[in-house]
Amino acid sequence: MDRIFFVTGQSNSQGVGGTVNPFDDRDQIDSRIYSWNMRESKWETANLFAEIGSKPVSNQCFAFHFAKAYVQRYPTHRVGLIVCGFPSTSIAAWTVPSNQVPLPPSVHFNKIDTGMFFWNSLQTIYNALQCHQNNHIDGILWHQGENDCDETYEYYYFRIMYIINCYRHYLGMIPFIVGELLDSWVTNKQNVVLRHLPVYPLVRCARSGQCQDTGDGVHLSAEGHRWMGQEYFNQYQSLIIFN
Repeated sequence: MDRIFFVTGQSNSQGVGGTVNPFDDRDQIDSRIYSWNMRESKWETANLFAEIGSKPVSNQCFAFHFAKAYVQRYPTHRVGLIVCGFPSTSIAAWTVPSNQVPLPPSVHFNKIDTGMFFWNSLQTIYNALQCHQNNHIDGILWHQGENDCDETYEYYYFRIMYIINCYRHYLGMIPFIVGELLDSWVTNKQNVVLRHLPVYPLVRCARSGQCQDTGDGVHLSAEGHRWMGQEYFNQYQSLIIFN
């Protein structure tokens, strides 16, 4: 594989609510796109109708459409996806506790920074890389925040910045692409944070723009995943062109 990308976040990173269409060419297998099989610890051709890492069978996956956009732009390349997300979880689950980095407290007494999913995802990345000649990944696609809608702007901002630095501490100075949530009064604070992040080196924000939802205002529809996949790629492409 020429490029390997790690994908993490909440339910939208796992395609919850978005269904695969067997009659839509955009959802079909492409032999240039691979995914890491977490159950069997092996690389295989990515298939939306099957599991893609932690993405359940027949769920959509914006990362799959990101990879499709990538190989359309670079037809001789092969792309690998490591998908390891965790639905219904706060950013606290990725935030590694540290006495060196003071972070704004949560408004909830039961929301504690554990870093559990950070360490879990890092181990998944290492496992996948050990089974391939690549010794690095080429970028992270992040889509998370709905679970923190009742937190402050500062709570989310300082944690996402800290998490970017933590991943880069172990994986190098790699591109980090965040995705906007479906825009509503509930997600406004997180989206303001995510839009401001591109001032940080090698960070871009994929805009949800005209994304369709499933009717709940939270989860991306199948068309929403296809839109976001292209938008993630556009932002990644802008990074590698201008840096």
